[in-house]
Amino acid sequence: MNAMRKRALLSCALAVTGMFAAPAWAGSVQCDNDRAAGQYPCDNMGGLNYVYRSGQSGDWNGDDRLNSTSSGWYGWFFPGVERSYSFYAWLNNGAFTDAYARYGVIDTSNAYRQTAVINQNTAPGGWNYAGYGYGYLFTVTPSGNGRNGADIVQLYYSGSLAAADTAPRIAEADRDVGGRCPSVTPADPRIAALQQRMLDAGDAYRDVAGSVDLRFSNNGQDEAIDFEVSRTQRSSFVRIARGHDHVEEHATRDGTSLSLYPQAKAYRTTSLAELPAPSGPRVYRNARCEPVFVHRSDSAGAVGADNVISPQNYAFWLSTEDVRIAGRQRLLGRAATVVAGKHGDYLGHKLGADSFRMWVDDKTGALLRLVGRDRNGAVAYAIEVRDLRFDTGLPLKPALTAPQGWSRLPQQR
Repeated sequence: MNAMRKRALLSCALAVTGMFAAPAWAGSVQCDNDRAAGQYPCDNMGGLNYVYRSGQSGDWNGDDRLNSTSSGWYGWFFPGVERSYSFYAWLNNGAFTDAYARYGVIDTSNAYRQTAVINQNTAPGGWNYAGYGYGYLFTVTPSGNGRNGADIVQLYYSGSLAAADTAPRIAEADRDVGGRCPSVTPADPRIAALQQRMLDAGDAYRDVAGSVDLRFSNNGQDEAIDFEVSRTQRSSFVRIARGHDHVEEHATRDGTSLSLYPQAKAYRTTSLAELPAPSGPRVYRNARCEPVFVHRSDSAGAVGADNVISPQNYAFWLSTEDVRIAGRQRLLGRAATVVAGKHGDYLGHKLGADSFRMWVDDKTGALLRLVGRDRNGAVAYAIEVRDLRFDTGLPLKPALTAPQGWSRLPQQR
């Protein structure tokens, strides 16, 4: 990529004005993973188990970092510059398949807060909002369920950068509001309304319990998930079984999460950032016509269950894939809208699927079923909800105490 193209890319910024209940943004910076001298006002921290790759299609500047293990971390480090940031990650590479990529921020006291869990495998290609927090080091860590990728990030900040910083300043830019870029708003108003229900599904219920099976061939994800979630109590309990020999349990209460890994006799405690709900568009294009996807944070910490009860990635598909309403059907005793779709090049190649059907609960926007098939009709991936119960008065107060003698894992591992 030539220097003029790089300067043009660096001069763009994503629109966030008025989107979140956060300080007014004074500016923004981009930080890529290629360590180009003087190019960015940051110092990338390669971390552990992330391998540098070049010549990659879809990546910013054609390179990225990839982790194929269940441990390690990669960080974007801003030396001595601790302030409030809003954080976006560029996800546009078919090798990024981590179903539970954890994003977080660390401050100078070494306190870590998780800002988002994003399914890199099913996220559409573009800028994905990965949270808001106060600190100087943003990180991504792998789950081991698929390969975890790190590419360029975009951070909006409050206050000015230190005078010693010599990299180009990036002025904040508005969204594309003139219709110059291809629209990401579904043309069918029924699909647009369905998408909004899916994006805000968590507002439609107080508590929910259920079970779901997930299978994705491309990253080997094969899980049986049982969950109980209370939005009003900001609490959840999720059990994820992978085959007969691997189980994880995640309990969350009032902003603190405990993850148990019985096979390793290990546990991890995580503080969750409390983030406001987005108030602006959830899908839009920036001034350079790049798509932007605004994820809503999950204060209940229901990792895994969010595929069903907060199906945001699949809602984003309604903007990026070729979709139509295919009818209505009752599923699990609930009225559902059926959406039929054709995958575009990016997700189609990544997921090994040509077409898909999704069944969306009319009342809540929850995902009841999703099946993707290749050109020969074989199933490439499937999400099958076995049980789903809303607003039963779930008295959920999960314990946050690890078994005695188990090893504690670091938060940012």
